[in-house]
Amino acid sequence: LWLDFRFLGLTRAELIKFFREDAKVYLNDGYTFGNVEGEGFVRMNIGCPRSVVEKAFAQIREAILRR
Repeated sequence: LWLDFRFLGLTRAELIKFFREDAKVYLNDGYTFGNVEGEGFVRMNIGCPRSVVEKAFAQIREAILRR
């Protein structure tokens, strides 16, 4: 799943830190899929139980709301 988080206005390093430290979710950095086109995007592997995906999205939502 390709997700756009440009609205957060974070640098590449800040975005990765946000997901790992604030949301506690590890995603693929969009930068690896294109050094310009991928900036501000992340890739989420959703090949797992629905409950895992829902938990990850809840953690991301909570981290955004805390900002």
